[in-house]
This record gives sequence, C-alpha cells and structure tokens, in this order.
Amino acid sequence: MKKLTVLLLILIAGLFLFTGCEELEGNEVANSEKEYTESIQKEAQRQVGQPLIDDFFEKKMFKRIYELRDNSELVTYVYTRNLEGKYIYEGKAIGYGLPYSIQYNSPNKVVDAEDYLGHSLYETPVAVVDQAEPNGMYMPEGLSATWLIMLNEETGEQQPAYYEPNIVVTQTKKPRRLVAEWSLPEDY
Repeated sequence: MKKLTVLLLILIAGLFLFTGCEELEGNEVANSEKEYTESIQKEAQRQVGQPLIDDFFEKKMFKRIYELRDNSELVTYVYTRNLEGKYIYEGKAIGYGLPYSIQYNSPNKVVDAEDYLGHSLYETPVAVVDQAEPNGMYMPEGLSATWLIMLNEETGEQQPAYYEPNIVVTQTKKPRRLVAEWSLPEDY
C-alpha cells in the first residue's frame, strides 16, 4: 500500500512539472479536450457567474471557533455511546481532543528521485515520499480515534486518554455511569 501511495504521489509530482506547459506536444486529442472544457467553463462562468459573498459569515464563524478552541483552560465533558445508543459519561477533559490521524509534521516530503530511489522515474527529478513523525512512526490514514487530555475529577491531574468508537484506553479506571436521558431515538 505504501509503495502504491509513493508511486501515485510520484506520478502526481511529475504531472505538476507539466503544468507550466501551454500544450503537451504530440497529444492533439488531450489538447483539444482541454480547450473544449475551458471554453465550456468560460461559458458557464459567463451565464451563471460566481455567488455574491459579502458578509463572509462562515469564514468568521470558523475563525471564532478556532479562537474559542485555543484555550488551555477550556473544560469539556466526554461521553461515549453504548450499543443501545445510550451515552456514557467518561469524565472531564481539556479541549475537544485531537483526531489520532492528525500529524505534527507534513505527511510527505519531496526528495531527489535519483538519490532516494537510485534512479529517476519517468525522467522526473523529484519523488514525493512519506515522512515519519518525530517519534519515527508513520501515521495511519483515516483512523477513527481521538486523543484527549482527561481531568481526574478528584485530583485535577491531567491524563492523556485514547478513544476509539469501540475501545477506550486511559491511565485510570473510569466509573461508567449511563446517562439514560441522552439515549437516541429508535429510528436514529
């Protein structure tokens, strides 16, 4: 899977090298299709135009959410859901947690293809390859899990916790109290 990903990224990087070219030589069909698509897009733009956005509310709302999240003292309450759809209170946490698949570094890096692979692919001088995290590990893609900083409600101590939809891993035993009034409707 990693080799396929690397190969696809290398091919994409190679295509970026051609973006500065007006036309791909010897490929009249592709050039004709490109010109036709561009002319259709221009006509659509002429007839329809762009949406008139003058308040930028969604962008302002997104900025505000970022600002509210940037608070090291933000206390949240963590719940998981059991098989019956009832919520289980897990405890207090700081912030909203981080998806496990978030990365500290860029997931990819560009390298000299010949130095990295011993040869260039398709005469492309660069290759895009996976980059490890500072711990030397490569992060999974699309993992459905969250890291939280849980607060011990008795001592106030901060403890990292790892939550997946079907598993919860913490440093301390957690009491599990069902919150029946939060159950989901049967047709959910």
